Amino acid sequence: MPTILETTSSVQSQVLDALKSGEEAVLSAVKQVADAVEPVIEPVTTRVSQSQFAEQLPPAKEVVDQWFTFAEKVLANQKQFALKLVDLFAPAAPAKPAPKPTKSSEPKVA
Repeated sequence: MPTILETTSSVQSQVLDALKSGEEAVLSAVKQVADAVEPVIEPVTTRVSQSQFAEQLPPAKEVVDQWFTFAEKVLANQKQFALKLVDLFAPAAPAKPAPKPTKSSEPKVA
C-alpha cells in the first residue's frame, strides 16, 4: 500500500504532466494564429518597434526572468514561513509515559 507521501508525489507528477500538455497545446495554437496573422500584423509591429516608446521597453525575456526570480524568492520565503509554523506546533520532545506505580507505592485499600 503506497504511503501518503508516495500518493501525493504521484498526484503532483500527474498535475505537472497535465500542465505541460496544456502548455504545449496553447503554444501550438498561438503559433498557428501568429503564423496566420503575420502578413497583416507585420507592418504594424515594424512601426511600433521603430517608435521611441518601444526603445524604452526592456526585452521580454528579461521581464520574464525578473518576475520568475521574484516568484522563486517569494516561494522560498513562504516555505521558510511554513516550516517555522510546523516547528511551532511540533512537540519539543517525545512525551515519556508516566512511570507505572509499584506495589509498594500503591495506596492500600482497607
